[in-house]
Amino acid sequence: MALLKNFIKNFKGGPVVVFLVFTGATILIFWPALFGGKIINDYFGLDLAHYRFTGDFVSGINRSNLRLWWDNYLGGFPVYLTQVGFFSPLVFVLSLFLSGFSDYNWLIFLNFLFGGLAMYWFARNLHLTKTASYLAGLAYVFSQNNLYWGATLPFINVYLFIPLFFLAILKIARGKQIWWILGA
Repeated sequence: MALLKNFIKNFKGGPVVVFLVFTGATILIFWPALFGGKIINDYFGLDLAHYRFTGDFVSGINRSNLRLWWDNYLGGFPVYLTQVGFFSPLVFVLSLFLSGFSDYNWLIFLNFLFGGLAMYWFARNLHLTKTASYLAGLAYVFSQNNLYWGATLPFINVYLFIPLFFLAILKIARGKQIWWILGA
């Protein structure tokens, strides 16, 4: 028992705790979509098309048949011109684990998770406290605007990069020249 008390007293947290806090908060918000078979947002039936596109694209990757042209949509449609973000690295990583209807929900979940972590990292680089950084990350990613528009892949794919872009500007201002490349 004394060993456990000593561990809790000396526990500093660290990156694992940050990751677990943001993962837990994101799962709490998206629980019905991730594990309940619900869709995230369906205004005007637009997202159902995104669900179908994402499922078809990921299953094509799994079959080693990357379709860049859908002949059964609008008389023929080039996939590479969509704003859905199929060529995001997350899509290809996710295709290793899932295939089907839930792909879209997991992509949204991962974009929200990484967006919150990116804002936390940016806030810590601004020398904010850990508590303020948690609040900044959670407020950024779960703001009303992000939850409304961010539940579709065309919009959520950029939320991760906004804090990273400002982080690059901050690092460049502090004289870290390598960030010119990363910022670009």
